Parts: sequence; C-alpha cells; structure tokens
Amino acid sequence: MAEAVEQRRPDDSSLLAQVHGARAGDLAALRGLFDRFQRSVMSYCLLSTDGDRALAQDLTQESFVRAFGSLKSLENPERFQGWLFTLVANICRTRGAQRAQQQKVLEAVM
Repeated sequence: MAEAVEQRRPDDSSLLAQVHGARAGDLAALRGLFDRFQRSVMSYCLLSTDGDRALAQDLTQESFVRAFGSLKSLENPERFQGWLFTLVANICRTRGAQRAQQQKVLEAVM
C-alpha cells in the first residue's frame, strides 16, 4: 500500500510562518495575513450580503478583528485558511439572521 504524500502548495510554508509570527504578536505577520486574505474575505462577504458593499466591508473588518484576536486559540496553525473562512461564514450567517429578524420586526410594526 502506497503512503499518502501530503501535497503542499508553494506558499504554505510562508503562510505558516506568517501565522506563527502573528500568534507571537508580529505586526508585519498580521499585516501579511491581512494582505493575503483581505480580497477573498471581502469577496465572500459581498456574496453573502447580495452585493451590499458597506455591509461587506463591515463584515470583513469584523472578521479580521475576531480572527486576529482569537489566533492564540487556533489549535492547528496549518489549517489557518479553513479556520478563517469558517469564522467569516459564521459572522456573515449571524449578521444575515440578525437582519432577517430586524426585517420581521419592522414588517410587524408597519
């Protein structure tokens, strides 16, 4: 039986170095993570808000604030990207549910 060989992308080692640096408080590493993922996080947030750019920017900011504040709780730094997007998805879902509830309240009042 052949052993499974873990496939790594060329940028995996630099990402892992940035995650470890950010966990240690290195501001350049935090900036590097932000620069690396900001566009894709913003794109996800735009999709989840039906193109509401202002709300997507708020969600993107909230996502990075929470992620960077929770980095030390990340058990497996190798899974940073999946962890980040799970956090982003949860933030977007929660905000969407809150907006739906607010809409229901507004409709009930009118």
